[in-house]
Amino acid sequence: MDILLEYCISNDIEIESVNKLLSSSLKQKLEAEAQELNLLKVKSNKLPF
Repeated sequence: MDILLEYCISNDIEIESVNKLLSSSLKQKLEAEAQELNLLKVKSNKLPF
């Protein structure tokens, strides 16, 4: 996630426009990482191990 922010800042791109540039598998990985970091609300019940 940090690299996406860095890329947007260095190339003067709005973070909202990056969504269309990402593949669905990368979006899923980013969502899982954000949930683990408690940046998103958990959508599904997931065991903590």
